[in-house]
Amino acid sequence: MPSPTTPTHPRLAEAVDRMMARAAVPGLSLVVVDRERVLHASGHGYADLGSGTAATPEAAYLWFSMTKVVTATAALRLADEGLLDLDAPAGEYLPLLGAKGRPQATVRQLLDHTSGLANPLPIRWAHAAAAPAPDPDELLEWLLRRRRAFRSVPGRVRRYSNVGYLALGSVIAAAAGRPYQDVVVGEVLAPLGMTRTAFRYLPGAERATGYVRGPPSRPTSPVAEPPVSTATASFT
Repeated sequence: MPSPTTPTHPRLAEAVDRMMARAAVPGLSLVVVDRERVLHASGHGYADLGSGTAATPEAAYLWFSMTKVVTATAALRLADEGLLDLDAPAGEYLPLLGAKGRPQATVRQLLDHTSGLANPLPIRWAHAAAAPAPDPDELLEWLLRRRRAFRSVPGRVRRYSNVGYLALGSVIAAAAGRPYQDVVVGEVLAPLGMTRTAFRYLPGAERATGYVRGPPSRPTSPVAEPPVSTATASFT
């Protein structure tokens, strides 16, 4: 567990401050580890601008696309267990991906961003903190039924796609026969001892507010996490 009082080398603090100023980053936590121990832990800036709460190494952050790491790991774990065939058409697990009249993307192609699925912006599952989160199944169905859900033929082009990993979450749930989040916890987080990493803020967590940059009159706006492809995480 990192200590929030770990001293910060002056040159390191100056470098972090310059980087944050250039990118208009409200706050961050920095932890350096090796295979055995925490070498450095420090907080910089603010975990929440509204309350003036300082960032510490204990702060829990929204991890957004970092969930792709655990999603991919969970998929490979299921493949090792014989529950998921990476080279099978993804439509075998998620019928929405098996629509007739177009080439079928495989599970592996969802994993490596060659499924041909588009990455529409703005990302509709990032929402204002006060607004309700979209239902993940309804959101995925809406995205896949769009006229340009696919930008290219599967396997032809490698293009980053959040929709591909949203679909992969549903594929994982279907293959395992239990909710996606339960699979990630059971197959990845729990075995690694990541007990303070979760898909919602845990009781007593030091919450870091997520922000998006707005117009000059509103430089930052708080946002909440999407229901599937975002989680909250803290350093342990």
